[in-house]
Amino acid sequence: LISVHGVPAELYGFFAACPPIGFVTGSWVCSRLTTRFGIERMILAGCTGILLTGAAIVGLDLGVGGPYAIALPMIAFGFSNGLSMPNAFAGGLSVYPRIAGAASGLQTFCQMGGGALGTLLVAEFAVRTGWELGIMVIAGGLAALAGGLMVLLPWSPPSGTAGQGDGQAARPD
Repeated sequence: LISVHGVPAELYGFFAACPPIGFVTGSWVCSRLTTRFGIERMILAGCTGILLTGAAIVGLDLGVGGPYAIALPMIAFGFSNGLSMPNAFAGGLSVYPRIAGAASGLQTFCQMGGGALGTLLVAEFAVRTGWELGIMVIAGGLAALAGGLMVLLPWSPPSGTAGQGDGQAARPD
């Protein structure tokens, strides 16, 4: 944003705040809608939003250009992450509650590893323009959507049976 679009350093904070503003808003909406629509639908909605955000960045950067063509869609990117990430973590931890600590560690490892891989790819492909960033967002969105669709596959336990069949005997209260 600074080197390609000439955003002054003193305004960069506004642009950098766009994704977190979207994430906080998306997480708040997520907390209100998950009980109504379910974890799976919220994850898929968030992943779809990421794909649409990437397409918007590509289209706006090629059509209009400028820093707002990147920054404003990043609010939607953050929002979409806010819909999907809390549900993905909650869903992953609820499948087998007995090993929730291990699941949490694995989820965090995958999140950090994915971030490191994404950073490596952005650096390797010298992503400097908005449309290139949009392509990277679309690629990440496709990966997230593929992971989100895995919850719908036959080997994945449905939400209502989370924790059943993990070898734990039911404890009377």
